[in-house]
Amino acid sequence: MYSNENIEAGIDLIYDYKDNKVYRDSFNQLTTLAFDVNFEDWYQKGFWDDRYICYSFIRDHEVIANVSVSKMDVVINGLNKKAIQIGTVITHPDFRGNGLSRTLMNHVLDIYEQDCDIFFLFANSTALDFYPKFGFESFGESQFILKFNPTLREDSTLRKLNCSNEEDLECIKRIVASRRPISEQFGVSNNLGIFMFYAIKVFP
Repeated sequence: MYSNENIEAGIDLIYDYKDNKVYRDSFNQLTTLAFDVNFEDWYQKGFWDDRYICYSFIRDHEVIANVSVSKMDVVINGLNKKAIQIGTVITHPDFRGNGLSRTLMNHVLDIYEQDCDIFFLFANSTALDFYPKFGFESFGESQFILKFNPTLREDSTLRKLNCSNEEDLECIKRIVASRRPISEQFGVSNNLGIFMFYAIKVFP
């Protein structure tokens, strides 16, 4: 789906264009430049679904700025909530300082304000002054680590799953699609696409 909304001379807003190869390739070029991350294999494996939506500014058919949303369901203190994770906030170096990310953020927040209960995001240290302008508050994160030194029997069939293996990837997909939150205090569900992105790209 495309918008002809003219932001300023020569710059247009497009969104939900994952199946358009020209714009998807341009988006991938921008994310590779900024984050050294390419979304193409995630798309080709069928995990870039309708719950991850890019909102981008283009100029001469090239993506120059982007804000993405990931839709998911969360449980917080036993209550079901609709959540939007903001991500892939990026502006090409040649176009920074023109308010493009700010305009996209405001656009996305306006669109989904009535449709979700919670917006959240993960920010790196360079962007901590940017997001409070939109009403976001900073919260600390905790990481829990369990030391695990397995001793397998010779006849054991246990092995580490490999995301490069199609059968293993299908196994992970089945588990994620059927899982339920394990915590009523805070749990996430209906987020297969973004989960598989992390499985493939971040923790392969």
